[in-house]
Amino acid sequence: MSQLCRVSVIFELDNASFEDFPVWSSRLLGLMRWVSLSVPPEAVEFIVVHVGSSAIDDLLATLPDELASRVVMLDLDGLPSNYYQMKNAGAQIAKGEYLVFLDSDLVPVDGSFNDLLRPVEEGRYVAACGQAFFPTDSFLERCYAVFWMFPIYKFAETMGKQQFLASNAVISRQWIIENGLFLQVGGFKVSCALMSRKLKDRGHSIAHPDVWFRHAVWSTSLRFFIWRAMVMGRDADKKLAYGTPGAMSVRTAGALRSFKQDIARLFNRHLRYGRKVGLGPLGCMGSFFIGVVFFTFVRSAQLSAALRSVSSMVELIPERYIT
Repeated sequence: MSQLCRVSVIFELDNASFEDFPVWSSRLLGLMRWVSLSVPPEAVEFIVVHVGSSAIDDLLATLPDELASRVVMLDLDGLPSNYYQMKNAGAQIAKGEYLVFLDSDLVPVDGSFNDLLRPVEEGRYVAACGQAFFPTDSFLERCYAVFWMFPIYKFAETMGKQQFLASNAVISRQWIIENGLFLQVGGFKVSCALMSRKLKDRGHSIAHPDVWFRHAVWSTSLRFFIWRAMVMGRDADKKLAYGTPGAMSVRTAGALRSFKQDIARLFNRHLRYGRKVGLGPLGCMGSFFIGVVFFTFVRSAQLSAALRSVSSMVELIPERYIT
């Protein structure tokens, strides 16, 4: 890899497990081409982190020569390899001045890679995140689009000011060297919140440029809906307990307080944006009910976790959802 490398783009194939090879490989190729529109080939490296996948040879065969020559494959077969561990492993071998984390289930819709990179490259921020959103083609997708933590497409105000999305993020490599990688505290998707907290504690805000990615809904099954809610609840307890004494009373109160906030947030988002994502009056009522059910599962799982010692168990995607 050239010494001129300025940008390291790290893809982990953890999320690719939800899709068949033609789907995720096409998205990965699209992301590489999107990056290449803004960055000269000699200034970028693509690091693909995977776990013993037989599809890697097929992936390399589908890439045009000008992209394949910039790709570094990192196989973590036999090593710890959850979502954040894969990102960390890619960051540890990266050569670029700027580390870019892109998930394999994203499709760039609005904005350029240069728009995403610019706030960090200009030195105004040490971290930037674009806006990942769910599509609104079906009723269930519209429900997820409104109740999930992602911003709603075209409504940037629905993105939290200090919200960090590891699915599409740029971080200064120097800051990573000085402050550390994504924290490994168990759970499923805990480190986004902890990275946001770390940046804020060190006096940094997060840039949110007008760059939008469509994010596939992982699964529309009821079993997945319940599992994802339960794992989100267990994650919420870990986030609350991390860096504090983790007293059960504090964690229990946090779960109850969060449920009240969930209902207020659901009501406000449905009231303000329900029709804008294609939900009519009856659709808004149905979607609101589904959101209440989802967060009832979330906070029930959080409350259950709060009544026990803090778990450090790593949550993995169940085999039944892996294609």
